[in-house]
Amino acid sequence: MNIKQRLEDQFDQFVRELEDIIRIPSVSSASFDQSEVERCAKHVASRFESLGLEAQILRAPRPDGTDGAPAVVAKTPRIEGAPTVLLYAHHDVQPGGDPDKWTGSPFEPQIRDGRLYGRGSSDDGAGIVVHLGSLSLLSDQLPVNVTVYIEGEEEVGSPSFENFLTKYHKQLEADYIIVTDSDNWKPGKPALTSSLRGVIDATVTVRMTDHAMHSGMWGGPVLDSITAASHLISTFHNDAGEVAIAGLGGS
Repeated sequence: MNIKQRLEDQFDQFVRELEDIIRIPSVSSASFDQSEVERCAKHVASRFESLGLEAQILRAPRPDGTDGAPAVVAKTPRIEGAPTVLLYAHHDVQPGGDPDKWTGSPFEPQIRDGRLYGRGSSDDGAGIVVHLGSLSLLSDQLPVNVTVYIEGEEEVGSPSFENFLTKYHKQLEADYIIVTDSDNWKPGKPALTSSLRGVIDATVTVRMTDHAMHSGMWGGPVLDSITAASHLISTFHNDAGEVAIAGLGGS
């Protein structure tokens, strides 16, 4: 039986997998019950263990010293000499929002007109199920080592992410990374995202002189810091809106 046929035969099972994940309100915002995030991590870990992977629930400290949210790291049995593929997704979700805008509970999945609705169904429960489904379908013919990393705080900016990578870098080493947290162009038409934008926070100080100067006397001859900073920022993009910084073209 080919993979396509096996997928069709198991598709309803994968839908149920997604429904089970949706039912756990794994909201990572601090004002919500964080025991649900823990419960979701345990559930996800158990699902990968059911496929023969060795799974762990790991944490790393956030910059403020508090514990980060639980992440799942799971590995297939080691194949010596084979490359390693890292599969990424996240199990935390956004709050349910205004209940009046839902036809039911945001954490009770509903299928309407062939589509599955529920908080986190797309972002990123479907990503987790893609990994589970792929490993289930390919389990007897995987030519590579697979490491699965399911983060637990992506929706709040991944505050412990950097420390997590530092602390567990040996367990996350890989030759390739596949991220299932993106979009298709439209239903029924798959898409492959080859790059993602990142975010960098920085504090930039612009000084024009080494001492204070009277703006009424020197405001013309000496360029003020705000004007200089705005000019620098304006050079980030060209008139067509394209990134003009060397090495970042096409981002």
